[in-house]
Amino acid sequence: MRTTMLAAGLCLAALAFSGCCGPNWPWEPPVVLDADGDGVCDADDICPGFDDRLDADGDGVPDGCDPCPLDNPDDSDGDGVCDSSDICPGGDDAQDVDGDGVPDFCDICPGGDDNVDGDGDGVPDGCDVDVSVDGYGEVAEESGLLTPLPAAGWTFAGWVVDGEFRPPAGDGSLRPVPPADVVARFRFAWAGGVEPLDAWLEANPAVADAMVWEGELLDPPPEGRCGYSKDGPWCGELHGWPWPAEYQDALFRAFEKAFLDLPSGVSDLPPNAAHDTASGDTMAHQEYFPEDAEAAFMAYAANTLSVEIRGLVPWSIRDEGMYGPDELAVLLDSRKFFSRQPDGPYKVSNVQHGGMSTMSAPETALAFLRGEDLPYTDQSPYFCRGGSLSGCNGVILADTPTETIAGMIHWFRLNVIHFANHWWYGNAEAHWQYRGYTPAVRLMTGTERTEYVSETGDRRDTTPDARTVPRTAGCWGTTGFMRTVLRAVNIPVVLETAGGHALPAFPSEARAGRPSHMSHGDDPYSMLSKTSEFPSHGLLMMQDEWEAWFRPPAAPGEPAPEPEVPTDADIEEGFLDGLDPDIDYCGDGNEQCGEAPPPDPETEPEPGAEVENTPKMWVGGRTRTLTLSWTSWYVANKHCEAGCAPQEGADLSLRNWSMEDLMSIDCSTMPETGREDLRCHENFFEYLDEVIDRAGGCDAVGPGGLYYTYEESDPM
Repeated sequence: MRTTMLAAGLCLAALAFSGCCGPNWPWEPPVVLDADGDGVCDADDICPGFDDRLDADGDGVPDGCDPCPLDNPDDSDGDGVCDSSDICPGGDDAQDVDGDGVPDFCDICPGGDDNVDGDGDGVPDGCDVDVSVDGYGEVAEESGLLTPLPAAGWTFAGWVVDGEFRPPAGDGSLRPVPPADVVARFRFAWAGGVEPLDAWLEANPAVADAMVWEGELLDPPPEGRCGYSKDGPWCGELHGWPWPAEYQDALFRAFEKAFLDLPSGVSDLPPNAAHDTASGDTMAHQEYFPEDAEAAFMAYAANTLSVEIRGLVPWSIRDEGMYGPDELAVLLDSRKFFSRQPDGPYKVSNVQHGGMSTMSAPETALAFLRGEDLPYTDQSPYFCRGGSLSGCNGVILADTPTETIAGMIHWFRLNVIHFANHWWYGNAEAHWQYRGYTPAVRLMTGTERTEYVSETGDRRDTTPDARTVPRTAGCWGTTGFMRTVLRAVNIPVVLETAGGHALPAFPSEARAGRPSHMSHGDDPYSMLSKTSEFPSHGLLMMQDEWEAWFRPPAAPGEPAPEPEVPTDADIEEGFLDGLDPDIDYCGDGNEQCGEAPPPDPETEPEPGAEVENTPKMWVGGRTRTLTLSWTSWYVANKHCEAGCAPQEGADLSLRNWSMEDLMSIDCSTMPETGREDLRCHENFFEYLDEVIDRAGGCDAVGPGGLYYTYEESDPM
């Protein structure tokens, strides 16, 4: 009885633990039938060896035997991968033809790597069509078809697919083959009676005929110095209007910006592509990388057309009385800006391309001429170092091209000083903080001059000058600056040469029969100009007067001499020889600058020698001629220093006249003064005595005296 009761107790304990006993209990000893001890008899155990009571996903399969313990159902797509681990739900994870780790059913870019997405837009690069918009409008995309939707007032101009421009065709829709970089270009519709640019050019063939772009480099480029002469050879393929589609589009883009007063994107300080800029004592050159050259030319050509079409100035490039093919070419032919070289860049020749100046953006030049703040610098244009300029507000742009040119000359006369030393890279950097031709914007605003010591002992050093003042690279820099800035208001400037010097000329003015030539680019800031009252427009000569000095007719029976055209190398060789002691190289008597260089022995006549008036002798002659009627305190001082005794013209900085000439002047050859109180005297020394007496004697002659007053008035 005790044995039976004990057996019953053991079975009850086992039952409590395992939920079952052997079939012969209680007559035989109990056998536990729940091997994994999960409370489920082995015969009913769903997951032997594991606890049937643990079922995290509630799918009726204990976790120990559930291939997907977190999923209910376990594998929806039947690919043998649990839903919680399935890379591609609904597809077979094992199928991955392109091997990018993304199953085919879920592959975004079949055949490409879904893991490479450079722009992060969610579309792998291999199947990406990156669509952007240039201008104003949108792009609709449906089933891979792109449709342009221009904004009001704009038209669709075409697609740019991977850098290649495609003019619009049909409805303009595009189905690009990925991968592709697609840009939808829209251009302004020129509403309000303004024609689209291409239509305007078609209606104005004289303007269109002047438009030339020297584009892609020829293969192979021609031998020789490309673009050195007006007849070539040319290293780039020449395109007359209508240009190829990609260049037309570049012009249209630039024209929109000019027409809408948007930034052109042209740098005021472009990188110099010349290969030798590292040298400090090498003659500086200026070259443009191809992309910078194209941007600058397109911006200026577009600005010329915008100024004309919008009527921003009262004169017109369609006026045949002012603008012929040569005048229009200065504004619209890239070969008048720079020329492509065999190694790719575009070079600016100071002879062929009008002087030593690096272009600013056209909108910068316009702001300067209007006296406005410059757009890409925190500086304003520099003006009024002394005296007035249209009320001292800095406005140069006037109602006529003649007055505008006179305003430019007057700005130089009031504000600008000549640079020191020579045209080397190191010295250029010392003056303008730029290793190349003078950036126009740096002349507009003025610069300090940092110390520069030549690497070669026989060349003059440049001492520091902390004043911020416009510094010009002599006659070549002045002519180049006038050319690039006045181009912004459609006034062409050309560079004539005489005696190794640059002489600015304004051919549209000559064509119209107005004063159009200068006798030297340095005329406005020579000591004779800065110390006299003559009006600034007086520095302009009629073309026939100028030609009598610089292009004298040939002797009877002799062929006409060819005009002198120096090379860049000639200029480098003779640069120092041509500097004039009468030029205000430093301004305001700055002692740090040092003395001006000695006179050129080939130019200055010996005292008592007969004056030979060659073209070289007449360089700067206009200022000297004006001084015979509008004498300056500089010349008056020289007369006083000589005890008011007559002396050779060269001693008075009037080298074109001997003493005999000055004793008996032919006043019919002198410029009119336009003032009753000033007139030409047949005896120049009597005239000097008179003006000195009127000033109060020699002690009263000098800065601040009677003949230093042009800076206190507006003599244009």
